[in-house]
Amino acid sequence: MKKSRRKRSIPADFKGLKAASDFWDNHSVADHWDETKECEFDLEIKKEPRYVALERGLSKQVTKISKQRGISPETLVNLWVKDKISAK
Repeated sequence: MKKSRRKRSIPADFKGLKAASDFWDNHSVADHWDETKECEFDLEIKKEPRYVALERGLSKQVTKISKQRGISPETLVNLWVKDKISAK
């Protein structure tokens, strides 16, 4: 016989973005659909431009791959750097 697992309600007010992301990392919206409501976010994600010189051949390869994936070269490089850093 399976134990019935009591689902935790969605908190009325998350104490920040980290708390909200932690909750949804461990819960499925499908289990809480009846508790959801429409909301608006006034969230500004700040980006700081950094310019990094690439060798000409690398730059051409990045541009080619980004076009194949339908994203900008900047987005592709950001994804690669994030992936490399998170792997450490």
